[in-house]
Formats: sequence, C-alpha cells, structure tokens
Amino acid sequence: MDLAATIAAAVQSFRDGNTGVSVLVRHKGNEYTATRATLQATEELSARGALQNADGAFRLIVSELKNPHPKAGDEIELSDSTADGWKTRGILSVRHDQTRATMLVNYGAQYA
Repeated sequence: MDLAATIAAAVQSFRDGNTGVSVLVRHKGNEYTATRATLQATEELSARGALQNADGAFRLIVSELKNPHPKAGDEIELSDSTADGWKTRGILSVRHDQTRATMLVNYGAQYA
C-alpha cells in the first residue's frame, strides 16, 4: 500500500470509529463525511492582520470527492444540530497534505 492510501485509510478509520469528530458537509450537491480539524489561521490573515470570518475547519479524504472538488470561495453547508439542520459557510482556503490523500478545508461565515 502506498503512503497516500495508508494516510487515507488511517483518516477513514479514525473518522468512522469516532463519530463525535465527524461532520456532514454538502458541496455542489454532494454530501461527505468529514473529520473536524483545527483551524489553520495562517492563510486567513488579511493585510491588517485580522482573521477573515474564520469559523472552523474539517478534513476530507480526496479519493471520496466527486468533481468539482472544493476550492476557496465555494459555498458549503455543514450539519448543525443546534440550528435548523444545516448552516451555510464559505470556504476560505483548501490545503492538501503532502501526499494529496486528504484536504484541509478552512471555512467561515459569509456576509452579504
């Protein structure tokens, strides 16, 4: 098994064995189970040093994604048991791990 497949399998095993770390995500009509992650604020800083609407982060397994893949600026929905079921957010940044097996997605609130 190559390194990318090993990483994807480990993330999937962790996600499936620990439902408390999972979140359902909708993107462009597709629904995915993601693993909650730590927000990587370094990419969300403006020229003034302010965090731009950062809200949270999750990790997706790339091999599970359908085209088009999530990218910065896209809208997503996340399951939310405290709201009406789903909350809409915007993708702030996307970063693959070194093997491109997983994708870290930072998201934030959208303001009109």
